[in-house]
Amino acid sequence: MQQAKIGMHAMLFGVVLLWLHMTALRLHWYWHMPWFDVLPHFIGGMFAAFSLIFISFLYYRSQGKETERAFSAAIILFGTFLVGILWEIFEYIFAVSVDPLASFDTVVDLFMDTLGALVVWWYVQKGRLDKEKKI
Repeated sequence: MQQAKIGMHAMLFGVVLLWLHMTALRLHWYWHMPWFDVLPHFIGGMFAAFSLIFISFLYYRSQGKETERAFSAAIILFGTFLVGILWEIFEYIFAVSVDPLASFDTVVDLFMDTLGALVVWWYVQKGRLDKEKKI
């Protein structure tokens, strides 16, 4: 999968996530539908994963190193999980969630972030494998 294509995917999911989040805030979806934050966390995991792949691809290319490491599952999953943890810390500090089941919500949120990252990793790997088969 090409670098520009990965960057475009990151931007697309970032815009969708921003639109979804702003709409949910404006229409109070997070409060009227407590389960709703599952979708933004899934999309957020995809956005984080595409962004991490893009950044690591740029880093490895600038260092003249093999860019295959940019597609490492460890980089994608650990990085996305770290972004998810930082987001949960942000929610805790600013008291975004006043849910008595906040610990369960945190586990579900981190799971959805990671699931989104796994989908991206699978998508990128499938694209790379299909490209290799055509050669």
